[in-house]
Amino acid sequence: MQKRLGVLLAVVLLTAVGLGGCSNAEHDPQKQTAIVRLYEVYPSLLHAPQYVAITQAIFAEEGLEVEITLVPGAKELITALQEGHADIGLAGAETSIQVYQQGQEDYLINFSQLTQREGSFLLGHNREAEFQWEDLRGKSIIIGHPGGRQEMVLEYILKQHGLNPGKDVDIITDLHASEAFMQGKGDYVVLGEPAATELEKEDAGYAAASIGTASGDIPDTVYVARKSLLKKNPELIQKFSNAVYQAQVWVDSHSPVETAQVIAPFFPDMKLDDLAAAVERYQQHNTWRVTTVMDEQSFNFLQEIIITAGEMDTVVEPSIVINNDFAKKAVLYNKR
Repeated sequence: MQKRLGVLLAVVLLTAVGLGGCSNAEHDPQKQTAIVRLYEVYPSLLHAPQYVAITQAIFAEEGLEVEITLVPGAKELITALQEGHADIGLAGAETSIQVYQQGQEDYLINFSQLTQREGSFLLGHNREAEFQWEDLRGKSIIIGHPGGRQEMVLEYILKQHGLNPGKDVDIITDLHASEAFMQGKGDYVVLGEPAATELEKEDAGYAAASIGTASGDIPDTVYVARKSLLKKNPELIQKFSNAVYQAQVWVDSHSPVETAQVIAPFFPDMKLDDLAAAVERYQQHNTWRVTTVMDEQSFNFLQEIIITAGEMDTVVEPSIVINNDFAKKAVLYNKR
């Protein structure tokens, strides 16, 4: 399954809420805070609640100082967690499945879910009032993040509509998605936000369908940590879960403009109105979860998608790699 995971072109280090250099969640006696080294595969609007937790000092209120490091792919994220360079990872739930099936003793546990739908959109060169997936027969689609969850979900949708990827529909994976599409290549392109909104702003593409809405709920973005860390430092995991849940509620209860204003520092090259439009689109498609509790049924559906893609043979029992105890306590904590 590793070959299906996307790879970024660069490694970027971003430190959020403090620049401390303490090791694995050690307490600073002066600040009375715990430093959390959080690794994520790529920066995305999908991570908006996390950015809210940073800019609105929700993590800080829980006594946490979060350092974010961006890595080029799931392989690097897994390595960072296993070697102790990272405390928590933000990635797709398939990451935990992969590590467990590799036979790792200290495998990864999903303890909080951030998003519940794949956050990409299918865009065409022209506006389509009544798009039908069956109309893609004989067409070509450029994939923005080839070889990963995005492509697997797209192929699953195509198969559900009687289309054979690669035969009935040409899947293009070797082009820079936005740039190539704006040059007239491909009939459609699959992009997440804010890239989809930016393409529409240029009148270079128009959203025909939501990949996440078409597929249904999956644990698209989750927080993972080593099994040993959950046992060794449950207080840290609980505080982190509390903050993420509060941030989810914050996003759900605020307007797209308010959310855009808060997360704008993480998208310096994007205008506020465009960012707000992208936030609104994700809200309309119920992309963000309003609880960090993971749904085992959607987890099993993700495994079905991976198996259908031919990247996995056997399923993993959800209870092995999912621990909802922290997420459930976070909900009760926020209702006090």
